[in-house]
Amino acid sequence: MSFFREHKTLYRHMRGVIAADFPIQFRPSGPVPLAIGIHRDLARHYKGRFTSKQIRIFLKFWCSRREYHEAVASGQARVGLAGEIRGITGDHRDYHIASLAPVERKQAA
Repeated sequence: MSFFREHKTLYRHMRGVIAADFPIQFRPSGPVPLAIGIHRDLARHYKGRFTSKQIRIFLKFWCSRREYHEAVASGQARVGLAGEIRGITGDHRDYHIASLAPVERKQAA
């Protein structure tokens, strides 16, 4: 199995588990921006079940989705595991807006 395929399989498994435990933060459609440092919260919550590396792989896939970039670019507040609002910074918003630009240029062509 290729490296990418292995990670994608892991992501799909973890997505089901994490979305069941945190349906507001990890809903498949209409994702919300996640709090900065949420990987530490997930590592504590899933200690003994998922490694820190597995959590980073999961978040890399989750946060690279177009829908996620759109949610952060729109200026929605970041949300922690307990549902608390943690705000958003201009730098992060600008990054996600820039991440969408190549896709929008490609679609316009």
